[in-house]
Amino acid sequence: MKDMIEQIVEADRKAQALVDQAEEKRKGAAEELAQKRHELAKEARTQADAEIEEKRKELRLEAEQKWEKKAKDYDRVKEKLNQEYQANQEDWVSKIVSRVLGK
Repeated sequence: MKDMIEQIVEADRKAQALVDQAEEKRKGAAEELAQKRHELAKEARTQADAEIEEKRKELRLEAEQKWEKKAKDYDRVKEKLNQEYQANQEDWVSKIVSRVLGK
């Protein structure tokens, strides 16, 4: 009987050791999973930040190009108006004076 109790106790110790090993494996797997999750999130953030910065550069370049085009268009229109003013200045002044004076 004593032998049988010792066998049961020994079997219980072995079973507890297996349970402990399984628990350690579970904890290790959970820690590894948490670490992988953290690494993946960090990679995703890094990639997203890089994509955002690239898009920001593209948009800035596009805006600068549009601004330059608008500035050139403005300069072209301004020059055209200046030329027209220079060509018609005296005529316009005469017409304005005539209309003001009612002639």
